[in-house]
Amino acid sequence: EDDVTDKKFQVEDQKRKLAQQMFELTSSKRLKQVKAAYNEKRSEVAILVKESGNDRERHILSEIIAREQNFINSTNPEKIQQVTDELSRLEWGILMRTPDFLNAMFAHLVERRASMNDQIQASQLIDSGKRASARGDVEELRLINGRLWDLMPAVEQASDEMRAYTGIV
Repeated sequence: EDDVTDKKFQVEDQKRKLAQQMFELTSSKRLKQVKAAYNEKRSEVAILVKESGNDRERHILSEIIAREQNFINSTNPEKIQQVTDELSRLEWGILMRTPDFLNAMFAHLVERRASMNDQIQASQLIDSGKRASARGDVEELRLINGRLWDLMPAVEQASDEMRAYTGIV
C-alpha cells in the first residue's frame, strides 16, 4: 500500500514540476506582449491627446506617464494591462467627439446597411446622418451612429472589422 501511495505522490510531484516549468517558460512572453501593447497604446494616445485632447485628458496622460515606472517594471502583467485599458478609455473618449472618426464610422455603417435589422429605420437614420454630417453636427452624428449600431445584428457587432469602430477588444 505504501508503495502505491508513493508512486501516486511521485506522479503528482512530476505534474507540479512540469506545470512550474511551463509557467516559467511562458510568463516572460506574456509580460513582453503586455509591455509592447502598452508602449504602442501610449504612443497612439499621446499623439491623439496632443492633436485633439483637452486639459483634463492631457492631465490624465501626464499622470499615467508619471507613474509609469511603478507598473512598467512590475512582473504582474495585469497591472500593465489595467493601465493600457485606461489609455484605451481615454482614446475612445477623444475619438467619439472627433468629426473625422465619427464620419468614418458613419460611412462604414452606411456600407453595412444591408445587414441591419430594420431597413426603414436605418434609411431614416442614414438620411439624418447625412444631414448632420453636412452641418458638421458632431453630437447628432454620434447619436445617429449609436442608433445605427444598435440596428446591427449581434454577429456583425462582434466581428473584428467592427471592433475598429467600437473600441471593444
